Amino acid sequence: MLHRLGFKKGGIAECIVTTRNRDGSANAAPMGVYTIDDSTVAMKLHAGSDTLRNLTREGRAALNITFDPLLFLRTALVKGSPEVEKHEVSTTRHGIPYLKHAHAYAALQLEAVNSYSLTDSLGKSRVSVVRCGVTEVRILRPFPQAPCRGFFAALELAIDLSRGKTDRREELMRVMRRTLPAGEYERIVRLLDALNPQP
Repeated sequence: MLHRLGFKKGGIAECIVTTRNRDGSANAAPMGVYTIDDSTVAMKLHAGSDTLRNLTREGRAALNITFDPLLFLRTALVKGSPEVEKHEVSTTRHGIPYLKHAHAYAALQLEAVNSYSLTDSLGKSRVSVVRCGVTEVRILRPFPQAPCRGFFAALELAIDLSRGKTDRREELMRVMRRTLPAGEYERIVRLLDALNPQP
């Protein structure tokens, strides 16, 4: 199933994972997803994250595949409020929220959770590795898209800023300014200015 979306066994794909919050709203968070085989993935989730709470409570999630750089940045950086607007979300036949403007999604069913303590650059934390089986793959818009360095720069910036790192911000913004369409770049600048994650 997953090969249809470009997933390869042993590789890590960058997706936006959507789950349902207790109040019924959608939660979205970008993360690297490890491919175990063509119908199984694993994710490493920090204790206390909305994604882990929702997935263990509901047992379901969706992997959204998108090439929208602004969406990666918004879902990585906007905290304390719904990360996606209601008009941007639809649901699978099992009621799992997914992003309407994604290129594709894979619906997941939770299979196992293994927790352990981790010490890394962010300090000491409790982490859970969740294993999920794929129950459905749906392509919403045609693949492929020609690669754009600006998208990958936005993805790297989302990862950096979500970890509190700002040292590559200007360099990555320069790549986006040179390679993204002007309107996309300007929306990213407005988002970052509004959030002001710089020290």
